[in-house]
Amino acid sequence: MPRSAACSPSTRTNRRPSTGGPGARCRPCSPPPVAPDVPDDLRDHIGRLPFPALLEGPDFGILAYNRRAARACPWTARPGANVMVDLLLPGPGRDQCAQWEEHWAPPLLAQLRQGALANSSLRAIVDQVCEDPQVRELWHRTADLRRHAYGTTRPMHLAGWRPRPAWVRIMGWQPMHEPSLRVITGEPASHTLQPERRSTG
Repeated sequence: MPRSAACSPSTRTNRRPSTGGPGARCRPCSPPPVAPDVPDDLRDHIGRLPFPALLEGPDFGILAYNRRAARACPWTARPGANVMVDLLLPGPGRDQCAQWEEHWAPPLLAQLRQGALANSSLRAIVDQVCEDPQVRELWHRTADLRRHAYGTTRPMHLAGWRPRPAWVRIMGWQPMHEPSLRVITGEPASHTLQPERRSTG
């Protein structure tokens, strides 16, 4: 059984490099499906938003981003950046995720687990992120299958906020005319303190 089964001027576009090169820490890209074209209207839309925004493909690859996203989260501008890979594996993206094991990893892994049930390309991402021992342990420890991790408020290290994190509301939108794409936004939460835990009873 495979391991994955067990375990506008204001916007930019990410393009996957054809070959690796020297520089900062390299991260192999998972084999993605063919990236859909990004319509100009969506590119213009995220460029006008007053907070960080991304266009995400079916494999969680970042296809476009606005200036605020590149400034707040520079890892989003990395060619071949992928939300799951960059936020789950050690690196600049995960480093920005305050209280990562509590507020970030569980919903991300749940969303990835749900998606991988029907999408073979996502199983390759599962294999990739589970190379990290901490991610692999969390993957085997939990069995959450929520469909998505959006609409949640999470702490994030941002410039000007350290040492305390900022609380950011992560939202996801699916354009009706381009249902294979998702618009992801990181909006300032209406408070700066840790939200109260919701009762599960």
